[in-house]
Amino acid sequence: MSSKHFAAIISLVIIFIFSEQAFAWNDPPVANLEVEPTICLVDDIVNFDGSGSYDPDGSIVEYAIRFKSGDSYQVFTEEKITHSYSTADTYTATLRVKDNGSPALYDYDDVDIYVYEKSDPIYVDKNVDVDDPDYTGDGDIWANAYQELRDAIADAEEGALFYVAEGIYTPGYEERSDSFELKYFMEIQGGFPTGGGERDPAAHPTILSGDLDDNDEATSDKTDNSYLVVEGTHGIILDGLVIKGGFNDQGAGEGAGLYCNGDAEIINCIFEDNGGANYNYGGAVCNDGDDNTQKFTNCVFTGNEAYIGGAVSNAVHYGTKANTQEFTNCVFTGNTAVGDGGAVISYFQDTTFVNCTFYDNFSGDDAGGVYSDHSTLTVTNCIFWDNTDGDGGTTKEQEQICDDESTINVNYSCIEGFDSLGGTGNFNANPLFADASNNDFHLKSSVGRWNGSTWVTDTETSLCVDTGHPSSTFSNEPNPSGDRINMGFYGNTSEASKSNKEIYVSTSGDDSTGNGTITNPYRTIQKGINMVAAEGKVIVENGIYYTHLSFLSGHKGFTLTTTGYAIIDGSSTGRVFYFSGVSSNITIEGFTIQYGKATTGGGAYIGSSPNVKFDDCSFEFNLAQSTSGTAKGGALYIWSCSPNISNCNFDDNAASGYSNSYGGAIYTYDSEAVINSCTIGTNSAPLTSSPSAEIYTGSGNRPTFSNCGIRGGWLGSYMDWSLLPPINGGGNYSL
Repeated sequence: MSSKHFAAIISLVIIFIFSEQAFAWNDPPVANLEVEPTICLVDDIVNFDGSGSYDPDGSIVEYAIRFKSGDSYQVFTEEKITHSYSTADTYTATLRVKDNGSPALYDYDDVDIYVYEKSDPIYVDKNVDVDDPDYTGDGDIWANAYQELRDAIADAEEGALFYVAEGIYTPGYEERSDSFELKYFMEIQGGFPTGGGERDPAAHPTILSGDLDDNDEATSDKTDNSYLVVEGTHGIILDGLVIKGGFNDQGAGEGAGLYCNGDAEIINCIFEDNGGANYNYGGAVCNDGDDNTQKFTNCVFTGNEAYIGGAVSNAVHYGTKANTQEFTNCVFTGNTAVGDGGAVISYFQDTTFVNCTFYDNFSGDDAGGVYSDHSTLTVTNCIFWDNTDGDGGTTKEQEQICDDESTINVNYSCIEGFDSLGGTGNFNANPLFADASNNDFHLKSSVGRWNGSTWVTDTETSLCVDTGHPSSTFSNEPNPSGDRINMGFYGNTSEASKSNKEIYVSTSGDDSTGNGTITNPYRTIQKGINMVAAEGKVIVENGIYYTHLSFLSGHKGFTLTTTGYAIIDGSSTGRVFYFSGVSSNITIEGFTIQYGKATTGGGAYIGSSPNVKFDDCSFEFNLAQSTSGTAKGGALYIWSCSPNISNCNFDDNAASGYSNSYGGAIYTYDSEAVINSCTIGTNSAPLTSSPSAEIYTGSGNRPTFSNCGIRGGWLGSYMDWSLLPPINGGGNYSL
């Protein structure tokens, strides 16, 4: 071999070695394309995400995508991009990634996207005249409507829209396994009159029934009914339907009214008498699938039963799904579970209730209302009342809502037995339904309540009126409104009970014929307080009002004020004001409070009520009296709370006990009351062994006095068996 040939061979070997080394040093990138959603409608926004792509030995320097086969690649600098498809089809999108190697290497990842479009309406009418010689039965107009919904569904493609007239529709004739099997994005709207016309689901009920033999009313035996009435999938919409009579007794069955494993919207529907207690999950509705969201709006769930989740079960398999159910303006009543969750059960999922009412649901185990297991439960503007369970160890609150290692967020709701759920704006008070036994969950109101045909007035107003979340919209509620949403099923609807933020009271008014307006006021302060909306104002005209007013835990907040000079007189037969366990904001302003009489706090007793305020009031001739023991606080007795007393005068009040008397004007115990700019004048505690004619402060926390004038400075006051130093007049002092 010549030296020339040998040198050429050596050169080729060197080139080969270095080329192999170059390729060995640069591993290819890995493309990963995530698409959401992969099933959608025409013109929906589709998100393409390549952020999961990577290069094991370098970095990705270019992302490129083609949205369907045959298209050119589009380079995009970010990891994410959006696109929409204008025609229905199945598309294969491909992501191409390029690394920074030399030479650069590429990788590809494909994802299929299924795009559908909504059809023109397909008409269905149980009572269509099939004998008409022009009848075609193709569903293009009402006169040619399908007679059976099941046939229309079977013939239709994905995305079909059905207009369905009143009547009873079954998914089959005799096979219990028959159900209305919906395809992607199908929508059913019920409530049309026979032959077409204005849609009104209440007047023209469209019923999807599992009662195949039409014998449910004649017999209680439902073992010949369909196991499941409606089987849904991704993107379905049900609007204005009654779904009833499903009976799933197969064992470990999932739903009897509706089973759905994809995103869904359910609107204005009634789920009634669906169930099967033999290990059935969710008598009316069972949500199963991966990463779906189901929204229920203005729906009623009544008389359903299941092994767990009498009406609704959100997911079946522990921890394997990521599903969400949202319920807005829904009612759950008369549902039953053998086990947990008389109305609803949620396993490892997110469940949200807004303006929903739960009443008279029952579980044989825990939570007649909602049972949340390892889930996130959010409750806002809701009412839970008279739900019960068979577990004798639960509290009344736990009969409404019970959790097992869940995150519970309950706010601005009326919860029977409310105690430990936490949150803001919650209370335990009878919601005052109009007629719950007959499923009328309108709230009583002295200003106006819808009774189904007209507006009527009640003698009292529910505390659930105008006490929903302050930031919730109330634009659909009728006037007069208290500028705040009502709790419960009718909140932010045209049937929300009315309210009045300003109620007038006058000595010339009438509690029977008045309506609380300035021209037709009530006669008594108590009536005005009963009728005013939460956080509203009772305006009392000049005069003397003989009354005793009591406020307990759960009472609504309000302001009681006067137009000028009004006197509240206890007639020496009882204390004028009594507050115990009140957490709401109550302000009393501008009154003379006189001739109250009690053992403690003749003018006012304030116990465990931190947000009570007296402003610009005069306390006169009030008496704390005991004929056998100790009398405390002629005008005010404050115990274990921090009310605000501002700009008030205390004169001629007294404490008179058999054995001792403390605080002719004010007695406090373990109280951080704020007493500001008050004048405490000639009061007396004649039998006391300590100089406390004006103020006596017991042990525990101390009140704070600011800019107050006290007769004799602090010499007229006493603190926990220790005489105070002689400080004259105002300043800021804490006893």
